[in-house]
Amino acid sequence: MIQISDKLPPKGYILAYFRERLVFEPYTAEDGKLICGSAELLERETQQECHFFDKEHDCYMIRRQSRNDMIVKVRTAEEEKDTEPDLIFIQTVLVKDEYAARADLPSALRIINRYEYSDSDTLVLRNYRLSY
Repeated sequence: MIQISDKLPPKGYILAYFRERLVFEPYTAEDGKLICGSAELLERETQQECHFFDKEHDCYMIRRQSRNDMIVKVRTAEEEKDTEPDLIFIQTVLVKDEYAARADLPSALRIINRYEYSDSDTLVLRNYRLSY
């Protein structure tokens, strides 16, 4: 079940992974309610991983089954301003044709990977965020 909070961008896209399906669609969040085509599914089924994102923000949630709770992380483009540009790698990935054919969805997503050097000078992926 999705917990709606003020951490979500008010409008954007949802990418949610369930055991047997994926949800990728536009959403809006108003007055603590999620408005999207799969809102009922998101309330009924337990998603394993979920992103609510727009161009500048990504609210990432992942289910911890051992504790029966969700880890919630918010990553923003603003945070990348303090990162050395050589440590940011941006991937552009195309979405499946079934999603790209929809006028209300982007045909590609951007994955902004943020790297850092470990204590042993090894390059390590610190975190990432989704964008379009």
